Amino acid sequence: MRLNHLLILALCGCSPADAEIRSEIGDGALRPAKVYPDEEITFTIRRTQGDPSAQISIVIKPDRTLRVEKYDWNFSSERTELVTHTLDTQQVSKRLLKDLYIRLSPYRPEQLTEEGATLSPKDCNITSHGSSIVSVGFKDSNDKIGVFVLQKGCAGQSAARIESDLKQILSKLPELDVIKGYGWSES
Repeated sequence: MRLNHLLILALCGCSPADAEIRSEIGDGALRPAKVYPDEEITFTIRRTQGDPSAQISIVIKPDRTLRVEKYDWNFSSERTELVTHTLDTQQVSKRLLKDLYIRLSPYRPEQLTEEGATLSPKDCNITSHGSSIVSVGFKDSNDKIGVFVLQKGCAGQSAARIESDLKQILSKLPELDVIKGYGWSES
């Protein structure tokens, strides 16, 4: 185990697997972060085939409500508006929510900000949020945010490990038929 893995393990009390994932993000030397119980988590997933603009979000609230949302733009009004369609709503167990907070902590920026702190896999620069294939967002009760972004074209060992880990995390969610076909619910 590399020295920075040992340091991350010592500072965060996280598992070796979580420390390894954290070492694959940013410059690989990020301080440990923690997802807090008052934070909302959002997975935004872009369809990997077909309409490239199609995306959905899985929003998990601190009250254990899970919502799957799809967004459309309404250009017919005087101002362009974002329209949210709720496709599914479920409750997750307290245990699952706690497990998600632990498993997603390696992806959370150390500090959430009003502008939105952003992380990406090691050796992958963020070119545009619009070119992500999956992102994990964190929002606290003060509306400060942070996001982890895995972009199209991000290749290499770090991206592959992260993609595999995020798919494993998503597989722990209740079965959501509406996300099939987005390339992230299937193994």
